[in-house]
Amino acid sequence: MNERELTRLLTGDGEIVTERLDHWAAVAGDRTFFYYGEDDATLTYADFARQTNAIAGNLARLGVGKGDRVSVFCRNSLTSALMMFGIWKAGVVYCPVNFAYTGRLLTYQLNDKAPRLIVTDGASLPALNDVLDAIAAKPTIAVYKPSPGAHDHIAEQPAVRSGFAEIAWSELVWGFSCQVIFGALFRPDLAAPRPRSATEGLGSHPQPRAAHTSARWVAVGRLMVVANSGLVAV
Repeated sequence: MNERELTRLLTGDGEIVTERLDHWAAVAGDRTFFYYGEDDATLTYADFARQTNAIAGNLARLGVGKGDRVSVFCRNSLTSALMMFGIWKAGVVYCPVNFAYTGRLLTYQLNDKAPRLIVTDGASLPALNDVLDAIAAKPTIAVYKPSPGAHDHIAEQPAVRSGFAEIAWSELVWGFSCQVIFGALFRPDLAAPRPRSATEGLGSHPQPRAAHTSARWVAVGRLMVVANSGLVAV
């Protein structure tokens, strides 16, 4: 098999990872796609596709679009995976940041990526707060807040540093239809926010300069994703 034949084989059913997710959500939607062992949480292909569609729609509703960047600085691999696919589906640039980074290394990464929005969690927020003043492009912050019973629940959630804009986690997950895992990911006791108008987004933001993280060649045939908890989809 030569390179041209291999390329045709790999791209025959769609070459973008989000296309493959939507394909399997349509033809095998009730099969398990993602198992998150930390909280014994299971999502099917259809569940995962719906939730990432909701995230993509909420990003658009908040005014985050093509050319914008969203950094994910989060320890929870399920939350990170959902955000990654939702960001890709929205046509936004996915800019992950290693959750182990702190200080000057974290500052460098965030200044290089220049995200419009940073998605983080309570465990990572203190390190982020420490460097926010050194970030040239002042991002909006969204903090994932797991509910009691989740393995990463924090009883006393730290606050975003004063002077920086924050959007509620419920703004990003508004419209989720599946309750399978959302004891951990989505708190039903929080009232879902009303949809914002086009004028209620995150505000203007300078165009960043770093390279686009491509979603091409992440999957072949049946979509496979590997997270911190191991193999999660076949």
